Amino acid sequence: MCPLAAREDLVRSVQLNPGIAREYADAEEQMGKPFKKTVTVAQLIEEAGI
Repeated sequence: MCPLAAREDLVRSVQLNPGIAREYADAEEQMGKPFKKTVTVAQLIEEAGI
């Protein structure tokens, strides 16, 4: 997952790597900062249907 990637690419990355996405979401929550200014990993996970 790359913060410079397009949203559609990030959703696909979450679909292909759900475990890593959950780790990113946990880290994001602990830090209190979103993955990107425009989207959180939790939102990407929801969009990916995981």
